[in-house]
Amino acid sequence: MLRKAACAALMMATSWPALSQTIDWTAFFRGALSTDRKVQDAAREKALGDTIPKLCHEDGKLAAAEIPGLLTQFEQPSDAIRTQVSAVLFVIARFRADGSVVLGPAVPALIRHANDPVEQTRENCVNALAEMKPEIAAAAMPIFVAISDAPNSGTTPGAILGLARMSGSSAAAEDALDNALTQNISTDRKIIAIRAMTGTNVIKPRLLRRLGESLSNEDRAVQRAALRAMASLGGAAIALNREAIARFRQTSTDAELSALAQQLLAQGPSER
Repeated sequence: MLRKAACAALMMATSWPALSQTIDWTAFFRGALSTDRKVQDAAREKALGDTIPKLCHEDGKLAAAEIPGLLTQFEQPSDAIRTQVSAVLFVIARFRADGSVVLGPAVPALIRHANDPVEQTRENCVNALAEMKPEIAAAAMPIFVAISDAPNSGTTPGAILGLARMSGSSAAAEDALDNALTQNISTDRKIIAIRAMTGTNVIKPRLLRRLGESLSNEDRAVQRAALRAMASLGGAAIALNREAIARFRQTSTDAELSALAQQLLAQGPSER
């Protein structure tokens, strides 16, 4: 269904007439970054009351017309401007249902600036790529995998979210997410991966079984995240892991977690 929706949106996008840019991005960022408090406040008010709503909620062809001008600002040497640009793109990706189309021209720049010298810019770019709807650009996969294999950073949650969203249709994404769930280098990364599964409703049996295996981890934060994920996902997530849940309930010395395990077991054996 997502692919059909994306194709339909793309067909609509390719038939959009060329429209003129209406936002003066140079003035927009000059105001946002002004050292004059009054100028900055006025710019913020205009952004929140006019610019951002237009980009996030108006007709796609109107929003798309503003992207080329926004992208020219991405190549500015100013760290602050690049961070602001990346933040605007992230907001569009999060709130537009047709973000994959509207932001299509921005994908190469987002991938490039996922390696920007400024950490906040990197985070915004990875998050924008991970949250595009209805589908994530396939070109984002390598950057997600590279980040998920690297030491934890501010971009790790976004990259793993992207992998979780892509895992239903991409074996490479499934493998990378499975690696994040099974590696023993970082407890934080394991928890991030478990939570990403919950947020994206992952249904792959191999990945669901990793939740049960996570109950054998000595870290109670991992155990708690796994139990809560199974409770949220329900159905197959519980059915595939009933033995592991029952074993955990019998052996856990944590009353809260043991009770949560019992609640899962009480939900019944059916797989949905």
